[in-house]
Amino acid sequence: MADKQFPTRDSQADIQALEWVVQLQSGQFSQDDQLALKAWLGQHASHQQAFERAARLWQNTGITDELVFCAEAQGQAVTDIARQGWWQRAKQALSCWGMPYGLPAGAFSILALAVLLGWLWRGNGADIQYYASDYLGNSQVRLLDGSVVTLSGRSSVSVQLSDEKRSIKLLEGAAHFAVAKDRARPFVVSVDNLQVWAVGTAFEVRKAEAIRISVDEGLVDVVARTHNSNMLTSLREGERVSFDAQGQFSAVQPFDIEQQLKWREGRLIFAHAPLREVLADINRYRQVPILLADARLGALPVTASFAISDAEGLIQGLAVTHQLKASRSEQRIMLSR
Repeated sequence: MADKQFPTRDSQADIQALEWVVQLQSGQFSQDDQLALKAWLGQHASHQQAFERAARLWQNTGITDELVFCAEAQGQAVTDIARQGWWQRAKQALSCWGMPYGLPAGAFSILALAVLLGWLWRGNGADIQYYASDYLGNSQVRLLDGSVVTLSGRSSVSVQLSDEKRSIKLLEGAAHFAVAKDRARPFVVSVDNLQVWAVGTAFEVRKAEAIRISVDEGLVDVVARTHNSNMLTSLREGERVSFDAQGQFSAVQPFDIEQQLKWREGRLIFAHAPLREVLADINRYRQVPILLADARLGALPVTASFAISDAEGLIQGLAVTHQLKASRSEQRIMLSR
């Protein structure tokens, strides 16, 4: 696949739009800046179009907070990142692994950027809304149609409600959807090249190494779009399925609704789950991540129950059950044998 690049025409509007997006991300965006941006957007239709292109570029090309922080620390112009291909960005990210984890106080996260973009677009007539949670806990949103979305830690969605369809995109993390019945408007959750179709039901969608869908009420259809065909499977209450990076569905499996959706109440419960899956879940609720010194440890089976705020209990349990040791720094906790 060819690298996505900043538009080669480099029009003045495109350059100004990217500068605005970088300013939004910088953590130095004041109320006066908001007014100036809205005024700039209103000057010409091409400004709005350029700004939308720049915002999509920022999200689609994998420009993360950490990469921006790294570039600034190395004296590189942030706008240069947008012109790099994925391999150049990957090499730069690798060179930054030794840098302090996280961002300076007050810096915007990419989720905060999404929320601001949602506010700006709504102010200019587009019917797109963004919702996000941080690492401190879950977040719940009631949509205008009456549906309820519960976001896990560090998760985000975009929502567009029209007369024909209710379209939601899971941008990051995990979310549970309690869908209000409306037979005239299907409720469609998209994540990467997967879509979940429902009318009135309740289900979870989780984005990690594989995409996982779990249904706790009603029936959903899951459609996967691959390079040469579409695949379809249906799930009933108490069933779940995963879709892996190779474009394959797992077998439909039963799951314990009462236990395995407890994260909505602030508790994580696992039954013989691989350690890498456990850490992916708990790290959404942590500022300092728990990592593995050896990727092979990720296959270790874990059976555990703990509050989302009690990662220390998990670490102590792993020391007993799997003889794992934890080495700590300000940037990370590393588990090893």
